[in-house]
Amino acid sequence: MTEQEEDELRSELRATRTANAYLFLAIEALGKVVFDMPRALTAHGQEQAALQDAIRKTTLELDEALKSAAKCIWDENGNPL
Repeated sequence: MTEQEEDELRSELRATRTANAYLFLAIEALGKVVFDMPRALTAHGQEQAALQDAIRKTTLELDEALKSAAKCIWDENGNPL
């Protein structure tokens, strides 16, 4: 294996680890939304507003984590997706 191939493999490994970390954050955020959603549907008043706000914020975190993960994923030609 050439030095260039080793460098490419290291780069791919770093990108994969980074993407995995962002995907973990996305899964964690999704879990929060799934947990809070039923409570928000049955809550009233300030509690409902607080839960809905938490869901909105968590959904934004989920979106950012998925976008960040996507930036780390490349196609077979080495181009970012």
